[in-house]
Amino acid sequence: MHRKYFTIPLFLLALISCNTPKEKNREVLTDKKTVFVSNYPLYYFASRIAGDSTFNFIHPEFNNTASLAWSPNAEYVAKLQNVDLIVFNGAGFESWKKKYSLPTSIIVNTSLSFENELIKVKEVETHSHGGQGAHAHYKTASTTWLNFSHALSQAQAIKEALENLNPENKPLFEKNFSELKSQLEVLHKEMKQVALRAKEKSFIFSSVQFEYLKSGYSLKGHTINWSSKKAINDHMKEDFKQIQGNLKSKYFIWDSPTTEANLSFLKSQNIIPIILNTGHASSGDFLEEMEGNIQKLNEAIDLGTN
Repeated sequence: MHRKYFTIPLFLLALISCNTPKEKNREVLTDKKTVFVSNYPLYYFASRIAGDSTFNFIHPEFNNTASLAWSPNAEYVAKLQNVDLIVFNGAGFESWKKKYSLPTSIIVNTSLSFENELIKVKEVETHSHGGQGAHAHYKTASTTWLNFSHALSQAQAIKEALENLNPENKPLFEKNFSELKSQLEVLHKEMKQVALRAKEKSFIFSSVQFEYLKSGYSLKGHTINWSSKKAINDHMKEDFKQIQGNLKSKYFIWDSPTTEANLSFLKSQNIIPIILNTGHASSGDFLEEMEGNIQKLNEAIDLGTN
């Protein structure tokens, strides 16, 4: 009995051997677990801790409002039902989640460890309706990461959640987190130095986005709730002059770039305008933008002291 042998051309063998690793790599990519993060600071922390290609991160479009106004549609929420982990900021940041049902077992609230330190701010002016009498509505300030101690706690919560999701990479997560922790601690130390320099000074803040910066570093001042995109009208000017008369502040902190007309008004009042990044994606990464904030504050203090 004769055995039959089949010969395979060498070029086919080469194609088979080249294709096999590619198929394996494609399988690894499709097996990556999906993690949703609700804002840019959390995404930055998560991606720094995870390193390259460990997870597939999805997130809202990052813009100059740090995703504060973002709300998903029903289709996007259906997508969230099937992810492996949902990373929330907490502190009222994800106000949209009240409208939808999400699996609580895959949600991590990164501000949970300091929930007793969350800050309530007035949402609207005091008013009355029905038989309730005059009252005001309050909400929770949500830009927690501007207190770098809180930012570190949030990064810690993310690290622990990623370790639970992918325990085999725990050493990598520990290593990357340790480096991020050191950098956030440097920011915290530098901001405390700014606070010491500003101990006898006061600031006027354009929005409640700065509440954790104020409280975390004991900065004195008043929040006026002005939009950088709107012109300062006569009524606002009168309010400002009254506040300024009480505070004697030399500094006004904006949460985003404003108009030349607004800047001119502040300069006419001998006010030094400071534009800080409150945590949105920009030309630099999160650490670079926060370092930039600290530099701007130091430069303004220098200018106001001379």
